[in-house]
Amino acid sequence: MKQSLESFILNLEPGKVYEIDEIINLFDSNTLSRNYVTVTLSKLYKDNKIAKTINGKYYIQVDGLIAPLPVSKENDIIQRYITDGNLVYGVFSGYRILNKWGLSQQYAVQKKVITNNINIHNYYMKKLNVKLKKSKFEINKNNYQIAEFFEVLKSYANKNVNENIENMEYQIAMYVNKNFSDREKIEVVYYLYNFESSITVNKFMKVFEYLDKLIHNINDMYWRDEIETT
Repeated sequence: MKQSLESFILNLEPGKVYEIDEIINLFDSNTLSRNYVTVTLSKLYKDNKIAKTINGKYYIQVDGLIAPLPVSKENDIIQRYITDGNLVYGVFSGYRILNKWGLSQQYAVQKKVITNNINIHNYYMKKLNVKLKKSKFEINKNNYQIAEFFEVLKSYANKNVNENIENMEYQIAMYVNKNFSDREKIEVVYYLYNFESSITVNKFMKVFEYLDKLIHNINDMYWRDEIETT
């Protein structure tokens, strides 16, 4: 016997947010109408069997030690546009990424995200208060920190040159030294030398000076090889 829609919904992965269209696709029935799914979800929600972040986005709550654990709007954004805990497909931009890197303590009401997953519903974007932008390259687990680095530099594109740029450069380099692999650091160096923008030329070249000595040695070898092969 085919599983009922209600039973199917109640057996979805706990803590993961689902949109109505996703439930329809996952249930895989030619006779299932959107209205029927909406009514079923509304009933389950009214009976406190499921929860929602905003209208049209539902989830099964994970049991906590005291009470069920809610999924916030921000966690909804992270799940759909940044990471599911295994795969990585986006990064925050703006103040959210600057705060993570220790470069700001300001709070932005609207979240900005650079992501591979662009499936924009204006209603959802407004309710979640998020602004999405398609990534210029495929973000994944191996390069997401480079993507964050790009967003950090871009966030300062319009900053006043009289600000304490050297301190910013030092903080950026210290974050890179602590969190990046050697390969990622070398890509950072490459980016600093080749970024076609006044951002790097005027403000951020000292980031390189603050990077680990190991990266300086590798970089010197790279340029020596370049000279010898030309």
